[in-house]
Amino acid sequence: MGTKFAMRAMEAVTIAERLMDNAEVIDHNFPKMVVKETNKRISEQTRKAAIKRHAGHAQLRERATELYLEKQYPSVNQAAKNIFPKVQEFADKIGVARLSTERVEKTVYDWLREVERSHARKTD
Repeated sequence: MGTKFAMRAMEAVTIAERLMDNAEVIDHNFPKMVVKETNKRISEQTRKAAIKRHAGHAQLRERATELYLEKQYPSVNQAAKNIFPKVQEFADKIGVARLSTERVEKTVYDWLREVERSHARKTD
């Protein structure tokens, strides 16, 4: 995927060089503007690719949050212990890669801790 972005960046640079060669009056900021625009496009493409790549785990995080908010737990740690197997089952159900076996409970804990913190801020 990185090669695709690199090829597009090279195409943009080539087009910019051609434009500069053909221009009678060159704005000295033009090369900087081209680099800035190229970087902006690459950044946007990278952002879109990351969103697409992480969409499955976003669904898992959303499900963990739903499960957490449905029930009162004595602690975030207890909630994570109870919820992480359900998140793994949900991953299987929707056809998304399961969370890492070594870190699944910690990942779910981190997600739930963030939910807990955001809810605490809203009630203040």
